[in-house]
Amino acid sequence: NMVPHVRKGCVIAFGVQDPKIATEQLVVVAETQLSSTDEKNNLVQQIIEKINLELAITIDQVVLVRPHSVPKTSSGKSRR
Repeated sequence: NMVPHVRKGCVIAFGVQDPKIATEQLVVVAETQLSSTDEKNNLVQQIIEKINLELAITIDQVVLVRPHSVPKTSSGKSRR
């Protein structure tokens, strides 16, 4: 199931080492065309809730970026 205002196939999740707490944090980057702060904050909450509900995973950070910001491979998959 998708979250409205997130571009399909333009989401990437990855772990980032956090030396302060000696563990990994889960970061989600999602492309969106939304521009207002309120809409973006609402979208971040929707992403966090959706992932928690569907996968029982807690997201540490959601980063919203403009369309075409997530790099793609030559075959069109998200490049990590």
